[in-house]
Amino acid sequence: MATRTHCLYSLAKTPAHRTQWRRIWIQRRLYSCETPEDSSNHKPKPQSTDPEDATWFQTLRSEMLNRELPLERDAIEAQAVKKLDSTLFSFFPKGWQASSTEPQRTRQTANAAMPHAIGEHLIFCNPALSDDKLLPDGTDQLHSPGGSFVRRMWAGGAVRVNKNLYFDENAGWALHKHILCFERIKDVRLRGQGEKEKIFITIERKFARYDPVFQAIQDSRDKPRRGPSLAVALKEQMRNWNQAFVTEDRNIVFMRERSAEELEDIKAGNMAPVKYLQPLGEPDFSHTLTPTSTLLARFSSLTFNAHLIHLDREFARNVEGHRNLLVHGPLTQTLLLKFIGTHLKLIPEGPHIVEAIEYKNLAPLYCGEKLRLCAKEKIAARMDDARMYDVWIEGPTGGMAVKGLVRTVRRPTHIRSNRSTSSTRIRNVPSDQAAAMDKPRQSKSEKSNEHRQPPAQESA
Repeated sequence: MATRTHCLYSLAKTPAHRTQWRRIWIQRRLYSCETPEDSSNHKPKPQSTDPEDATWFQTLRSEMLNRELPLERDAIEAQAVKKLDSTLFSFFPKGWQASSTEPQRTRQTANAAMPHAIGEHLIFCNPALSDDKLLPDGTDQLHSPGGSFVRRMWAGGAVRVNKNLYFDENAGWALHKHILCFERIKDVRLRGQGEKEKIFITIERKFARYDPVFQAIQDSRDKPRRGPSLAVALKEQMRNWNQAFVTEDRNIVFMRERSAEELEDIKAGNMAPVKYLQPLGEPDFSHTLTPTSTLLARFSSLTFNAHLIHLDREFARNVEGHRNLLVHGPLTQTLLLKFIGTHLKLIPEGPHIVEAIEYKNLAPLYCGEKLRLCAKEKIAARMDDARMYDVWIEGPTGGMAVKGLVRTVRRPTHIRSNRSTSSTRIRNVPSDQAAAMDKPRQSKSEKSNEHRQPPAQESA
C-alpha cells in the first residue's frame, strides 16, 4: 500500500511554493488564552486604528509583515525537560510515565536525539524581556498591532516535524545542543467591523540546530566569526533555511479594549456564559484531569510567559471577564501531545510518533474545572506507516473547547549521519526491537550482583 496520505488542514495561508495543507472547517470561536513569547526591544510603530480611516489596516499590515523579530538561541538542557516532565507528572496516570518518555540511557547521551512526542520546543527559545518592557497585562510588544487592540487570545496553531532531521544526531533534537529559532509574522488579517474588529496574526517559528547553520555561513564567502556581524549572518541564513527540524505556526487574535459599560457589567458579575461546541462523538480513548493554579504558574514559568490571565485571578475576572484563570493555549497543545503520544507507543505494528498537529481553541478552559482529552482514529485515512486522529478537549459540561487533527508516522531511529552531506539514513523500528529499546541497560555492577543473588524460591 502506498505510504502517502493527505496533508493536514491549514490554519493560515501559505505561499504557493510551500506545501498546502487540507483545511478542516471549524466554527471560528476563539478565547483568551496565551501570549506568544516576549520580545526583545521591539516597539510597534504608532498606527492609526480609527475605523473611519479606510487605509489604517493596510498600513498596519504592511508594517507587521515586514517587522524584524529577534533570532533566538538556546540550549536543550536536560534540567529544563525534567522540569516540564515534573510539572505534568501528577496529571497523568503513573503507568504512563515510563511509556511516554524514551529510555533514560537515550536522554543521558549527549548526541542522542529525543524521538518521543513533540512539544518540548515550547519551553525553549523564548525571549526574556525585562519587566519594564512588558505591556500592562504582562504580555510582550513583539507581535502587538498597538493602538486600542490590547487584548490578545491564543486562537490555535500547528506543529510540524521533519522526522528525517529530528532524529539526526547532527541536525536534530538532542540534549546539550544549541538551537536557533527564526520567527516571522507571515499573515495579518482583519475580521469584523467597528468595535467588534479583530486582528488575526499568524506567526511562524522555525527551529534548527546551531552547528549546521553556522557551518553554512563558514562555507560561504562572507565568514563572520563573532559579534554583531555573526548575529546578522545567522539571522539571514535562518531566513531561508530549509532544514528546520520543527516548524510551528501560532495563531493569535487581538481585540479592542473593553468599553466602560462592558467593564461595569463585568464588575457586576454579568459575564457571558461559555458556549462549548458539540463533541465529535465517543472517543476511542480519553483521559480526564483538572488543571490547577500551580500547573498554570509552573507552565508560565517554563515558557517565560507573564500573561496575567493565567496568573492573576482578579485580573482574569475583573478586566478580561472570565470566571477564573485560563488554561494556556500551548498547555492544551502540550497535554494533547503527551496524551496521544502515550497511546502511539502501544501500536502493535510498531510505535508511532506525532508528525504534525493542527488545532483551534474554540472556548475557554478554566483552572479548577475538569477537562477531558479525547482522540478518535480516522480509520479511512490509515496507511501502512501513517495514521490520522481527530483530537479534542471537552470542558466541564462535556462540550468541545479545543478541536484538532494529528498525523502520525512509524517511529524512525537514527542509524548514522554523514557530516559531509545533508542525507540521513533512517529506518523504522519493529515493535519487538522498540520494546527492547525501552528497557534500560544494566550496569556492570548490576549484572555482577545478578549473578551473586541466590535463585528465587517458587511460591507454594
